[in-house]
Amino acid sequence: MPSKYHIQNQDVGNVVIGPHSRLTVHDVSIRSARESGASEIDLSQLSTELETLRQELRRRATTREHDVVIAEIGAAAGEAERGDGPAALRRLKAASQWALDAATSIGTTVAAAAIRASMGM
Repeated sequence: MPSKYHIQNQDVGNVVIGPHSRLTVHDVSIRSARESGASEIDLSQLSTELETLRQELRRRATTREHDVVIAEIGAAAGEAERGDGPAALRRLKAASQWALDAATSIGTTVAAAAIRASMGM
């Protein structure tokens, strides 16, 4: 009986798994969780909430690392505003637990959900 392998929350490509495996792949569609989740997010609301979050993070920032996160949140807001959900989520991947905690504490629930999705949570 063949073994079954389930890979979740990974960007997979050119991977060989299992004993005596060969790289033979046919008719496969690979989408990351970040990209598939992008279609379920209200991008207008996300853009608005990310801008609110960006302003709050600017008030809370104390390190250079915080500045990097703030810049990525701003870039993600711009991508969401342009209607590009996958690009927004790719930008949010750089968000940290610090940004997620702030998003949760100020009630930006759509932004918090998008950050979680981008981080594979």
